[in-house]
Amino acid sequence: MSGGSDPTARILLGLTCLMGLVVAAVAYVALVRGPAPVVATAGPGAPEGEIPAASVGAAVTPVSCDPLSFELDQCPPGQICVGGLCELDEAPRICGEGEICDACTCEGELVCYLHRCRREPPPPSDVCLQPTVHESMTYLARECSRAGDDRDAILSTLSCSADDWKKLAIDPDKLDTILAAFPDRLSIHFATGSPRGSAPLSAAHRAHYIEAIRAHRRALVGAKQVLIIGRSSPDGDPDANYELALRRIDVVTELLREASAEGEGGAPLDVPLRAWSLASESPLTPSRYRNFYSRASITHSAKDDARLAALLDRELDPRHIDDWRWLYGTINRVVLVIPIPCDGTEWDPAEMSSFQGDRG
Repeated sequence: MSGGSDPTARILLGLTCLMGLVVAAVAYVALVRGPAPVVATAGPGAPEGEIPAASVGAAVTPVSCDPLSFELDQCPPGQICVGGLCELDEAPRICGEGEICDACTCEGELVCYLHRCRREPPPPSDVCLQPTVHESMTYLARECSRAGDDRDAILSTLSCSADDWKKLAIDPDKLDTILAAFPDRLSIHFATGSPRGSAPLSAAHRAHYIEAIRAHRRALVGAKQVLIIGRSSPDGDPDANYELALRRIDVVTELLREASAEGEGGAPLDVPLRAWSLASESPLTPSRYRNFYSRASITHSAKDDARLAALLDRELDPRHIDDWRWLYGTINRVVLVIPIPCDGTEWDPAEMSSFQGDRG
């Protein structure tokens, strides 16, 4: 049999040649032509479809942009301005309820509030949205933010200590203005030297205080926190006055808890109580007390309640020195109780709508 006429040999030879051609073609593409050129995108203002000649085959340089500009054509199609550079406009990550939302979009009707996706809370009381109150609460909350605190407590006055609150008392005018904005404030007054040591209040005095404070129960239990500021009259020994103011704070705290309980066996007052003593620092004058703290004045008896109200209702004649001395001493032998329905993080629908834009 002749080798030249063997059909099997001819087929094998043909396949071998074909495989050689394929290998040669792959090698040519990989080694000779190199990687495919990078196609550059035309910059802003370039005619559509036109690519600068110098850009062909070169790496694409990110296009600069102005993040404060409202021009929509700063970046190429499909890109947006992020931090001064044009980047691909990728779909935002969606976060669910309770997730941190600093770098994502909250799902559905949830809103990004206090760093987390939440259901829209009810609007706060009008008091909390008053500019003076809102700005003061926000300022104090920022000052009180503690490193290492729970993230949800950051930017909230609930992280403030009594010492933080007392800082405001360094400026009496500022403190008076802030506290006077809260309409449910009350003042609880004591007789000279009362309470004495560890001796309890008389039954009659205690019952009078409890009955009067109970009228303010709703404001007390509905507050985010309650400030309790003890004072004493400016006469006498400063150290003794300071201790007396502290004892008054303790008595008032006990009275508040008892008066706020709903009947016997009721739940105690379950809100943060921020208490501190100013003793005889920056004494209250009749005009200052009348303007800022006289809304609900409670003494130890109905008789003194009436006398205090009558004297505050008129300008005192300087010749009536006994009345003036009694009034000046009474308004400073006091514990100021300020139920605060705010904590500095209140939900303002109008403000949030402006920040997030109209979704409709």
